[in-house]
Amino acid sequence: MGTEQFADPESGTDWHDTEGYGSERQTPPPPRIDATVRAPLDYAYTAIDIMAALPRSQAVDAAALPADLQRKARAHGDDLDNIVESEQLTTRHRRDLIWTEIARVGRFVEPTAKYGAPAAASIAVVLMVGHWWRHTGTSAVEILVASNPFGYLAIALGAAALLVRFARRRAATAPHWVYTDDELATLEAASIDWPAVPEELDRYANGEALRREWHNRWMSRIHPGGAALVWREPHLVAVATLLGRDIRSSPAWNSELLDIHRVRIDLERTLDDIYIRAHRIWRARANLVPPPNKDPADVVARRNAEITDAAGDAWNTLVALVGQLQDYRKSLTPVDVIFAEIRALHQSSLRITDDAVRQLHVDAAGNSLHTGAVGAATVELADLNANLAARLSTLRQSLTATTNSLVLRAP
Repeated sequence: MGTEQFADPESGTDWHDTEGYGSERQTPPPPRIDATVRAPLDYAYTAIDIMAALPRSQAVDAAALPADLQRKARAHGDDLDNIVESEQLTTRHRRDLIWTEIARVGRFVEPTAKYGAPAAASIAVVLMVGHWWRHTGTSAVEILVASNPFGYLAIALGAAALLVRFARRRAATAPHWVYTDDELATLEAASIDWPAVPEELDRYANGEALRREWHNRWMSRIHPGGAALVWREPHLVAVATLLGRDIRSSPAWNSELLDIHRVRIDLERTLDDIYIRAHRIWRARANLVPPPNKDPADVVARRNAEITDAAGDAWNTLVALVGQLQDYRKSLTPVDVIFAEIRALHQSSLRITDDAVRQLHVDAAGNSLHTGAVGAATVELADLNANLAARLSTLRQSLTATTNSLVLRAP
């Protein structure tokens, strides 16, 4: 793999003079969003917003696993949501794990028992003989008691050594890890977390090119969201995550209004789908095998071109999906405005009833009743409700169209 070039703190002008070590050095500001990374959508999120929004995941893309490995995971109840838990998954029962832990401490117990038990037993014998010699005619119980505590210590060490030996035999016959080393490597290759340091790129076939892209666009060594400023796929995921955050902050989203009109999408499922599809596209490019030569007719080059074309088609579809998510957020904006006005009118009606308003008019103009002024709020509320219903109907039509890819949440 390519070697990394690091700036010299003494020669560069971007480094602050500090006394001591790196705790006082400031993290370099994030670069601007590169045009090749920026999603083809209209948004005003900053680079800091994008980096902070990029989600992390320890899940495994089950669709990228061989069929036999998928069946094995299902057979052992592994949902593949956490690769760390998958790596630690065993077929052993809890009692077998206990025996394994006991056997593990054998390297400390056995040497102690080997030398400590005979020494403690010898001291106990000396104590018993001395007690018998000084107190002729004492009972056997008193002689045994005289060996304390070394007698008990010898017994305890001997019992511990026997227990460790039994545990070692039991652990040797117990089943072990569910996945082999090769299967764990396959799971690792199908993990869907974004790289946070350039060293994580070495496991990909196209790792050298990925390293160059990392250092050309993001000079900081470590940042969980740095990938969103290097590659377009994690960048698009971060944009979708920010759109999801904006949708969740919508007053209409947090009410029952969208459920009543059946226009609430399954946001979590949509964001998860965007994440995993984006990672598949990125992973396809990351695993491109560099061709041995520059001949476009080379079999490896043709294979790479085929993969690149398929990834490009998947990318266009994914961008369209995020665009629909953005349109959904824009559709909620006028609904939020109308919804806020309706809530304000309802609050006004609850705090000051129509009868109270009529009484104010009576107080102001004698017995002449201004029914038109009183009914104005009711008419305005009806107009707002009609406008809201029309906008929600339009939104529902767009969500039920054949071109829509957003999933509606089940009622």
